Amino acid sequence: MIIELGSTLIMGGVAAFAQTKGSGGLSLSDHEKIRRIFANCNLVVREGGQTKTIRIHARRRIKDGMEYVYQLPLGLSYERVRECLPVIQDGLNTKQTLDVVDFEALRDLRLDRTILRQLQALIRRERHRKEVTADFDGMLRLRVHNRPLTEFYEYDDELLAKCNGWQVPVGMARDGLLWNDFEKYPHIIVAGATDKGKSVFLKNVITTIIGNKPTDASFTLIDLKDGMGFARFQDCTQVFGDVAKDPTEAVEALRKVKQYVTAKNEKHRGNGYEDVKEAGDPARHFVIIDEAAELSSAGETDKETKKALVEAESLIKYIGRCGRSAGVRLVYATQYPTNETLPSQVRQNISARVCFKLETNRASLAALDESGAEDLPATKGRAIYRNADGKTIVQTPYIDNQYIAEKITPHVNIRARNNQTEGERANGGSSDQRNSAARTGGTHTIQFEETRLS
Repeated sequence: MIIELGSTLIMGGVAAFAQTKGSGGLSLSDHEKIRRIFANCNLVVREGGQTKTIRIHARRRIKDGMEYVYQLPLGLSYERVRECLPVIQDGLNTKQTLDVVDFEALRDLRLDRTILRQLQALIRRERHRKEVTADFDGMLRLRVHNRPLTEFYEYDDELLAKCNGWQVPVGMARDGLLWNDFEKYPHIIVAGATDKGKSVFLKNVITTIIGNKPTDASFTLIDLKDGMGFARFQDCTQVFGDVAKDPTEAVEALRKVKQYVTAKNEKHRGNGYEDVKEAGDPARHFVIIDEAAELSSAGETDKETKKALVEAESLIKYIGRCGRSAGVRLVYATQYPTNETLPSQVRQNISARVCFKLETNRASLAALDESGAEDLPATKGRAIYRNADGKTIVQTPYIDNQYIAEKITPHVNIRARNNQTEGERANGGSSDQRNSAARTGGTHTIQFEETRLS
């Protein structure tokens, strides 16, 4: 009883000491600091001789901090507030004392003659830097997080094992790990500036699907950076034909996917099914396009090239519109999202987005249908994941090339590929290889052979 009482008194004393240390008095609460920062940043309006600013509407605890809900005065836009978020965040981190007492550490204190030294060490402990995120839904929602989101999240066997069915890990959020389930959100847009994580995320998708669904998954890979990003996957048995490296090859690959979609839908419709799920068809085909902006016809002056690009755009729209029922999944990636490279007909059929840092508000609007990606920190792998349920900031997993090699090597068939003719590679392999895949359960080659994509 005495020990418990002593611990409680110590906790209260440390809490009070931590709040007053270095300030000469009680420290400001985050809410009070926010109001002061708004005033100093001139985030106010003047009406009828009065100065009006934000008014607190509600506050609630969240997992790692507090959410403050404010009503904005008429005339103060969320856009102005958003521009000042870095100032708000820095303002909340100006104090160098302990804001949150670690009560678990207090319980570990030894009640002996060294208690004062223990308390001093605890108080000097470096405080976590707070981070601020914001949204506006008619009310300004400022979330003050006591701990920063991790800046590195490694892809490993444990993470792969957590993925069920057609799930792919999107990243670590403040509330835990998030996945994109390709059965629920079959198509996804991936956007981001150079070297921010887009290409790594695409490798994450391919490796996860091959690792968990090696016999049910197949791929059409289109990499308009000369095929370099997907080169390591080219010889996997799940990959149909060669990686398309330019618009001409991309159009050829997309034509075959359209034939596949049409044949699949006709087959299941003929049997009275509305999609692959109802038909019990386990096969899923992923069309992954990196640097998709290269397939935009906007601004192209050469007639033949423009004709090919217009066809590519039409094929992508068709796959986005009709592919879901056939088990085809579209991953559309670009580092230059605009209304031309991401036309509305594509966006309206894709409800999931992973958006890394972008340079402009316009690019964010094109990729996410709202601003925000331009405000992400420069941290590699930091992204916004958005689906029909809302949006979340995540740290996407970093997948190492050596790890990828370990996972895909059992699925690589280099010898057989080296013995193929050009025609056989274009058709998904020789007839013997396709028959072998059929015997071993390789649904990819079976399905493409059934639809006569030769």
